[in-house]
Amino acid sequence: MSKLKNKIGDLSSQLIAIALSSGLTWDESVTAFGLATKALAVKACVEGDGSKESCINHAEKRLQQGFSQEVDVSGNFLH
Repeated sequence: MSKLKNKIGDLSSQLIAIALSSGLTWDESVTAFGLATKALAVKACVEGDGSKESCINHAEKRLQQGFSQEVDVSGNFLH
């Protein structure tokens, strides 16, 4: 597995652990992840990575790319 995939897997594992310990339902946690994704996109815009609209659109595309990947919840969360 590439270094990038390992980093993404590690972050995913951390986010899942935080979600499970948050007291939120899985559905509420998914909403929180969507909100956090949008906030990251807006922050990227503020940092000069593009317009707000283009950063949000890019973030939505990346969410879909991530969502289309296979996951394994018994291990590293990514194949």
